[in-house]
Amino acid sequence: MRVIPQAMFQMPASYDLAPVVFDIGVEFTKAGFAGDSSPRCIIRSEVLSHDSNQIITYKYCRADKDLLYDFFRNFLRYIYNTRLLVTSRDRRVVIVESVLCPSLIRETLAEVFFKCFEVPSLMYFPSHLMAASALGLSNALVIDAGYSEVQIFPLYEGMVLLSSYETLQVGAKSIHDFIESQLVEDGKVMSGKGEIMPLASNTELITSSLIEDIKVRACFVSPKFRAQKLVKNDKSCTPAPPLEYPLGKDKILLVPGLCRELAAESIFQLDYDDCSLQAMVLNSILKCPIDCRKELLRNIILIGGTVCIPGFESRFVEVRLHKLSAPPNCQAWLGASIMSSPQIQFAVKPLTKAQYRKRPRLLDWFNLM
Repeated sequence: MRVIPQAMFQMPASYDLAPVVFDIGVEFTKAGFAGDSSPRCIIRSEVLSHDSNQIITYKYCRADKDLLYDFFRNFLRYIYNTRLLVTSRDRRVVIVESVLCPSLIRETLAEVFFKCFEVPSLMYFPSHLMAASALGLSNALVIDAGYSEVQIFPLYEGMVLLSSYETLQVGAKSIHDFIESQLVEDGKVMSGKGEIMPLASNTELITSSLIEDIKVRACFVSPKFRAQKLVKNDKSCTPAPPLEYPLGKDKILLVPGLCRELAAESIFQLDYDDCSLQAMVLNSILKCPIDCRKELLRNIILIGGTVCIPGFESRFVEVRLHKLSAPPNCQAWLGASIMSSPQIQFAVKPLTKAQYRKRPRLLDWFNLM
């Protein structure tokens, strides 16, 4: 009887190690290992380029092929070598992305992974489906409030209903713009001697990291009736007190109360096209088949960094919201971590290095669904 070596039945070494899961956002990136309950790192999507010795920011290079390639190459090298401390050749890669992700970004990212880091395979997961999968739901209405827009995707029987999606062109960027304008208009800087000067005379103090930190630490969403009074300058409604934000060197920034309360109001107020978050949710539901609308309204999931603002969920909903199993900005990452773990057989075929070399193109999500 012929004895067949046991090594012939062994899987490649890369399949024994947990894949690396990436969720690359416009402002922040999450990275970690499949099977973990949370990412190993959440960092800003920016990196120092070794070629130009300048900071490259993801949100400013998304439309330029060469800048995007340079960004991904330096950014992913930093994550592998400094944050995850693993070799890229040994582990498969899982990418969490929106189904609306531009083809330029998807193809550039795949090119960097296969040519620069020589990963064994790539697997793409739609972020909205992963957010629902982490909760064990196949029917849900996923609302993703990101940096540049709010995306609303209905999921039915585990499929994304692309014909019913809606987008609202406001997000964290509009919040940042409002905070910056309010600081320039009404912000005050108090020195250690008690002198108060307008911030407009020290605009160099206003940086993107300062605005982001003020949004996280100082801003909140007020109830609808109170926000409407503040927008109309109703004298019967007193704004929140100014917040003292330390700037260092004995300087304190006084953040105006209106800035704190109305920063996220652009998401809930009707714009020139009569669009708001609630209106977009209604439009998305009405585009869905009648027999699945009830199931979708039963399972509403709010994800994205903007949702983390205190009072956001209370302002949005008087219907049932699902309690998330992770922070809203990590919910999609957690779903991909679960679905790509070795213990679960998920029906998504990875793109291997050999397949990419033979045909260096990626199928669009709209061709797969």
